[in-house]
Amino acid sequence: QEGRQEGRQEGRQEGRQEGRQEGRQEGRQEGRQEGRQEGRQEGRQEGRQEGRQEGRQELGLLFLQELLTEKFGPLDAKTLARLKATDSETLLVWGKRVLNAKSLADVFRESATH
Repeated sequence: QEGRQEGRQEGRQEGRQEGRQEGRQEGRQEGRQEGRQEGRQEGRQEGRQEGRQEGRQELGLLFLQELLTEKFGPLDAKTLARLKATDSETLLVWGKRVLNAKSLADVFRESATH
């Protein structure tokens, strides 16, 4: 009978260990799967956000380019490159300046207060 009890105890211990190992493996797999899903969702959101931001930037660039061309005539390559190389905030500042500018230099002037 002692042998049986020892056998049962050993069996229980082995069973617990195997159960823990299986549980850990399943937990890891579930965790990886959830992590991948969350990563995909975050990636999609970031991609959409970046796409919208790039779209606004492109629209601002095109609009300012059209305003400048309408007011001052065709733009040279240097001016076009300058427009394409700038950020959205600066495009907005320059766009506001077009209203009162007498020349391209007035639009692009450096100013601490914009």
